Amino acid sequence: MTCGTTTNATGALTLSGNAAISLESGSLAFADSSGVSWTPGATLAITGDDKLPTRSLRFGSSENGLTAAQLRQVTYNDERVSLDSSGYLRHRRGLMLIVK
Repeated sequence: MTCGTTTNATGALTLSGNAAISLESGSLAFADSSGVSWTPGATLAITGDDKLPTRSLRFGSSENGLTAAQLRQVTYNDERVSLDSSGYLRHRRGLMLIVK
């Protein structure tokens, strides 16, 4: 799926196999999908500009719009993601520790 320059709203997301979303300058809003069963091992690969655009992809209206297991199935440009307090997808930057 490619998101152009429009705003799209839809119901809950069901992931039954590997899928991809290409974000451009549009936005996409899914309903809270935390109660929907996703196929284990299926992935949702989201691609776009280097930085995830603010308010571009939303799941519900809180950080509970996807479960922790569902979030592990989603990447943005091959990086982990999280949901902010309003349900918008964000990069989940990791913390690197160097142990000597």
